[in-house]
Amino acid sequence: VIIGIHSGCGVFISQFWGKGDKNNIRKVLLTGLVASVVVAVLFMVPALFYSEGVVTIFNDEASVVSEGAIYLKIVCTSYIFTAMSFGYGFACRSIGNALIPMIASVIGLVSNTVLNYILIFGKLGAPVMGVSGAAIATVIARAVEMLVIMGYIYISGNSVLAVRLKELKGISKEFVVKVFKTVIPVVLNESSWALGFVAY
Repeated sequence: VIIGIHSGCGVFISQFWGKGDKNNIRKVLLTGLVASVVVAVLFMVPALFYSEGVVTIFNDEASVVSEGAIYLKIVCTSYIFTAMSFGYGFACRSIGNALIPMIASVIGLVSNTVLNYILIFGKLGAPVMGVSGAAIATVIARAVEMLVIMGYIYISGNSVLAVRLKELKGISKEFVVKVFKTVIPVVLNESSWALGFVAY
């Protein structure tokens, strides 16, 4: 769902970038970020408070449900970081800057791999955490990825993508409807692929 939202928003951001319309780029990005964070929270709530029930959808073996619930309860906090990093990453690519999202992704992947090794198996003095360690590693890696990409955007000082929440006041209902007429088909497409993958 989050990939669909930001892919759809990327269509508009690319068009506005071509026109030099920085104001509307900011509006689209902010619309996408808010929508994807809302979606992240909607998925996070059942994962956090009904984790065993969610895992049971996929497997009813007691040990799997128990371990899966532990993992899900921790890892679901990464959904918001994912929503933010995907939003800024897609927007960067849409204005011709694919390098920063790539660097952020590489740093996130390396962080995840290293932290998995340390936290799952209890290396470098850390306790053996198993499934919990894997989940914590993922959350930290997602947060690091988000901070790298946002750090670049906001610290560089001249990025069109350095949006602020107060700018929400300048976004009309008509603008949001126009954006989501394009975004919704992309969300449905991406969600169908994801649902098929999950079912498989």
